[in-house]
Amino acid sequence: MTTIAPSPHGISRRKRRFVREIPSPFQLTERDITMVRLVARHRFLRSTHISELCQAPHKKVCARLTSLFHDGYLDRPRAQFDHYREGGGSSPIVYALGNRGAQLLIERDGPEIADVDWARKNDLAGRQFIQHTLAVADVRVALHRAVRERPGFQLLEPEQLLETAPPETQRRDRPWAWRAKIHHNDATIELGVAPDYAFAIQYPDGRFRAFLVECDRGTMPVNRSNLTQTSLKRKFLAYTAAKRANLHQRHFGWKAFRVLVITTNQLRADNVLATIRQNVHEHGRGLFLIADRQCLATVDIVKRVET
Repeated sequence: MTTIAPSPHGISRRKRRFVREIPSPFQLTERDITMVRLVARHRFLRSTHISELCQAPHKKVCARLTSLFHDGYLDRPRAQFDHYREGGGSSPIVYALGNRGAQLLIERDGPEIADVDWARKNDLAGRQFIQHTLAVADVRVALHRAVRERPGFQLLEPEQLLETAPPETQRRDRPWAWRAKIHHNDATIELGVAPDYAFAIQYPDGRFRAFLVECDRGTMPVNRSNLTQTSLKRKFLAYTAAKRANLHQRHFGWKAFRVLVITTNQLRADNVLATIRQNVHEHGRGLFLIADRQCLATVDIVKRVET
C-alpha cells in the first residue's frame, strides 16, 4: 500500500508525488466529489483529462487532486512511477480511485462501486493495462469536448446504449462481445471480437449514430496469415462478418454502426488502411474510420466520425 509519511514540522516543501503525507486541512467540495466520480467512472485518468472534463484550469485542478491523493480519496498507481524518475520526463500524473474515495461514493451513490481494497488493486495494475485505459480515456475526453460545443447534441455512453438494447443483450455478462463466422482458406472460422469502447452521438431530433472503438497502441500485429493468432486484421474480418450477419440489429437494435480505429501515428494508420483494403470487400470498407492519436487533440472528432 502507499506509504504515509509526516512532513517535518515547520518546514515548507513540495509534497512528494508518490508518497502520501499528512494532508493540509481542506474542505471537500462538490467539484472534488465530481473529480472522484470521474476517476471512478474511467478507472484511470490523467490530471489533464480531469481538467478538461471539469472545464477548470489545470493548475487549480492539480492542487485539488494533490489534496485528494494525500487524503486518500484518490490514488497514484505505481506503474507510472518510471515517468518521474530522473530523466523520465514530466507527464501528467495518472489518478485512480482510492479507498476513501470509494467509501465516499458508496455512501453518496450506493453500492455501484465495488467495496474492495482499491489501493492494492491499483498497485497490481500493470503499465500496459493503465496505458490502454488512458488511450480509451483520450477518445472519451475528445468526444465530450466536441459534443459540448454542439448545443442539443449528446454523447451516449455504453451504459446508456445498453438501455436501448433488447433485454437478452442487457442480461449478458459481456454484452459487447460478438462472435461471427467467416470463410477463410476454404474453411469456416468463428471469430470473437469485443470493442474497447462503445458510444453514440445523439442529435437534437433524438436520432443517434452508434460507434465501436478500437484503440490500437501499436503492440498488436496489423496483419497475420494465421487467424488463430491475434491481429488487427482478425478484428476487421470479425466486425465485417458481424455486420454482414446483422448482429448489430439482433443484439442492439441498431440500423447501422461504424468502427472507429485510433492508432499511434500516421504511418501505422496507413498500414491499417492498406490491410483493410487488402482483406475487406470494397462494399464493407466504409464500416471503418481510421485516425491517429494526434487527431484527438487537434481535430473535431464528432466532425471526423460524421464524414
